[in-house]
Amino acid sequence: MFQLDFSGKTVLVTGASRGIGKAVAEAFSKANAEVLLVARNEKLLREVAREISAADYFAVDVGDFNGVKELYGRIEDKYGKLDVLVNNAGISLHFKSFHKTSPDEWDKMIDVNIKGVMNNARCAFELLKKGKNPVVVNVASIAGIVGAQKIAVYCATKGAVVNFTKALAVEWASHGIRVVGVCPGYVKTDMTQGVFSIDDFRRYLLSMIPMRRFAEPEEIAGTVLFAASELASYITGTCLVVDGGLLAGA
Repeated sequence: MFQLDFSGKTVLVTGASRGIGKAVAEAFSKANAEVLLVARNEKLLREVAREISAADYFAVDVGDFNGVKELYGRIEDKYGKLDVLVNNAGISLHFKSFHKTSPDEWDKMIDVNIKGVMNNARCAFELLKKGKNPVVVNVASIAGIVGAQKIAVYCATKGAVVNFTKALAVEWASHGIRVVGVCPGYVKTDMTQGVFSIDDFRRYLLSMIPMRRFAEPEEIAGTVLFAASELASYITGTCLVVDGGLLAGA
């Protein structure tokens, strides 16, 4: 099997303590990258760092600009550059109608899903310019392309990530930085466990997916690695959809 090699590359992954982020971090580690983990839960990060032999980990709230800015100051002092930024951190409310969603709840999603992506991109810019063939990979969602019931705020935040990816790719192309989005469909993670536990809805979702199964986190990780690799050197400003054929069958 063909193996991507990220030897000599410094890669930062947000939301790396579980789910897609953990799978992405592990895949980069296996591809010989120097992997930096970011999430809020320091205990989980420590466990993941040990498990995948990550280079370093940082407990940071991505929605806090000052905290993120301080993080990149530490990375600059210790590593001097950044080759790949994977903006993966994201949260969602499980199956809640918009009219029952409070401003505090949507503020939390906006802070992590939108501001978290922007905070990291803004603070990583100077370090990315020092990297070799630098890339930003923003993990959005199929929900950022199509609407879905009872996750209106999540759809809105991921739609923002999709369009931010397009705009930033145009702006940063002159600096030699590619910006690519990855839009997963339904993936088996802790975040989707609540939805998948509803038997009728799980069967309904599977009936719409031509491949008749949900994705594994490792399958999304493979797409992220491709997007960050030299194989994708002429891809920027687009979102790679990994949905088991959901959009094709819509």
